[in-house]
Amino acid sequence: MNDIGDRQIRTDIEMSVVARDREIHLLFNEKDQAGEIVPAYTANFLLSTHDAVMCAGLMADLAYEADEGLKPAGKGLKAALIERARVKLTARVALMLRSMREDKTISHAKIAQEVVDVCLKEVYL
Repeated sequence: MNDIGDRQIRTDIEMSVVARDREIHLLFNEKDQAGEIVPAYTANFLLSTHDAVMCAGLMADLAYEADEGLKPAGKGLKAALIERARVKLTARVALMLRSMREDKTISHAKIAQEVVDVCLKEVYL
């Protein structure tokens, strides 16, 4: 086996990430002698840290879409959804706290558990 220093690192290969048939595919391409894009075959590939983070985010988004059939929300939509959930949960938790505070036998731990349960149900269900 060759030492890593003896190996050639190709920088002429492009990678794209796509979702097909509920699977994530990493596709490698290169230009042939005529300048046409053709599939590239490589046993290894190297990503910069920036590209690795971008690739991981893209693969996560594509996997979510392939699995759920829904496109991931963009930053603006995520912020709007979070704000809407925050307003809804704030009102719901305030109502819970008012009714639970009337019963002086309920512990702070029980109140905290109920609040957390309601929030997690709202977020994950």
